[in-house]
Amino acid sequence: MLGYIVLWLGQRYRLVFVTQAAHTLNLFSFCYFIVVIVVINNPLFGTYVDGVTVFNLLTFAYLSPVLWIYIQRRYYLSSKYIFVLDYAAAIIVFIWLNLNIRFFFHPNKLLLGATTYSEIYSYSIIWLLLGIILLALAIKWQWKILRYISFVLVMLSTAKIFLYDASALDGLYRVLSFLCLGFILITISYLYARFIFKSPSD
Repeated sequence: MLGYIVLWLGQRYRLVFVTQAAHTLNLFSFCYFIVVIVVINNPLFGTYVDGVTVFNLLTFAYLSPVLWIYIQRRYYLSSKYIFVLDYAAAIIVFIWLNLNIRFFFHPNKLLLGATTYSEIYSYSIIWLLLGIILLALAIKWQWKILRYISFVLVMLSTAKIFLYDASALDGLYRVLSFLCLGFILITISYLYARFIFKSPSD
């Protein structure tokens, strides 16, 4: 929060050294987040998580850096760093999403409990749905980075279904995984053919 305030003051009064100090402070905070929150105190290692699904400490811990990235993206003058911030935000949100899925099936203690078929299936379906939502937003806002992230997410989901779900799931869950994958791929193919490949600006 202090970094945000210093950044605003630097931009507001056009103080270059203050703005640079704010970027340095925020970068240090982001590195602290990566080392302490993502690596050392990762909830998957047994840390207790208070709250309910979405409205929990995971949201505060992981989405606060996304807010930092948004502010950095808005005020950073050098455009060559923007794509790095975009991908960093996407990775953090992806981690947060998966931790919340795990939290839904194993409240408070993510390390405890066996991984059920429904949990395995949930990862696949949510990844695929998020991929198609991001693609729709990319088309609406003409934001290429969202399309690239959507592509990576769908490819990751496809690989998971073929390489893991096919052997880890049984019966109806396996069938539903492949049916959902087929539906999403058909929908994405339609969106690309209808809105992207025919777009003269892309």
